[in-house]
Amino acid sequence: MIQVIIVGLSRLGKDIVEIIGNSPSCLNYIFSGYVDDEGPSSLYNEINIPYLGTLKNLEVHPDMNYFIAIERVSLRIKLVEAICGAGGKFLSYIDSTAVLGNFVTKGEGVFVGPHCFVADHCHLGSFSILKSKNLIRTHSHIGLFCVIGEYVVFGKGITLADGNYLGVGSIIKAAHSNFHFEHSRYIKYNPLDLNWNNIPWTSLN
Repeated sequence: MIQVIIVGLSRLGKDIVEIIGNSPSCLNYIFSGYVDDEGPSSLYNEINIPYLGTLKNLEVHPDMNYFIAIERVSLRIKLVEAICGAGGKFLSYIDSTAVLGNFVTKGEGVFVGPHCFVADHCHLGSFSILKSKNLIRTHSHIGLFCVIGEYVVFGKGITLADGNYLGVGSIIKAAHSNFHFEHSRYIKYNPLDLNWNNIPWTSLN
């Protein structure tokens, strides 16, 4: 049985809980609660997940799996650093309806939702989230801490920089982005000026 704690209050967290709850493997997961500085919320009460307290008072347990349900990249990085430092581990999930091709590699804490298709020779960076119905064509690379909305399509050989957020229905036909690349049509959060040196890269890749 996989025990999960949701870190942060957002619609993203509720979506993740509902995706897993509707999957054939739902009985393998127990959502033990959520933590957030703003206190209890009706958003999580709807799905019967108890409030466990603030982020500041979060106690990391080695038998728990943590999912960071926060879209802001800088805060996600800080929380990963804190939980890693306390010996915690992160939820990794591949939905039973998702298809991963040959030689697909992935980092820690990756979430691949329903009906996603990831073609051969792709890489999913640590803590990247593919919500549902994504098409990632061959030889594409998704960076760390990316969030990919529903119905996103990647062309062949796309490289998406760390910390990007792609909204629903985005289509990338041809692009090669590096850490300093920004395209206002696709990027919701700018990954520049974050303290990347504090991340334990060896354990994430």
